[in-house]
Amino acid sequence: MTPQVRPRKGVRPRTSNFKLEVRGLTPFPELLYELMGEEATKVMRAKAKAIKKTEMKIKRIENLGKASLLLVSYIGTTLAIIISWAMNHSVSWAIVHGLVGWFYIAYHMLNN
Repeated sequence: MTPQVRPRKGVRPRTSNFKLEVRGLTPFPELLYELMGEEATKVMRAKAKAIKKTEMKIKRIENLGKASLLLVSYIGTTLAIIISWAMNHSVSWAIVHGLVGWFYIAYHMLNN
């Protein structure tokens, strides 16, 4: 016969439909919540929210870096097309130079 453990005051009862707000912090979070009490549960949830906010900030920074790289690429392509059109007045050369972008701009600056 297993001994009965009385829950401490303020401890959340264990239920089967307990929805987890903190994911990945411990292997058995429901049991941990029961053992820790209400205050520790609030702390764990606050930490989970802070982690989620930090992850969102990291994603924003990564997206900003991708957008910046794309913008620089578009600027290089546009500049290459403009320079090519001004020099050659040919749509086909403008397309070719637009594809190589910044390489054509560097070539044009070195040779002119």
